[in-house]
Amino acid sequence: MTIAGRTRWFALLGTLMFVVGFLPFALMMVLFDLGGFSPG
Repeated sequence: MTIAGRTRWFALLGTLMFVVGFLPFALMMVLFDLGGFSPG
């Protein structure tokens, strides 16, 4: 049970870090696509 619990925490942490790291990138791509702001 302790191994399963530890694996669950690692999976949760990895997913959370992926979402937090990917969200700004995805938001920037959407804003570029919509033409909300564009450099140049």
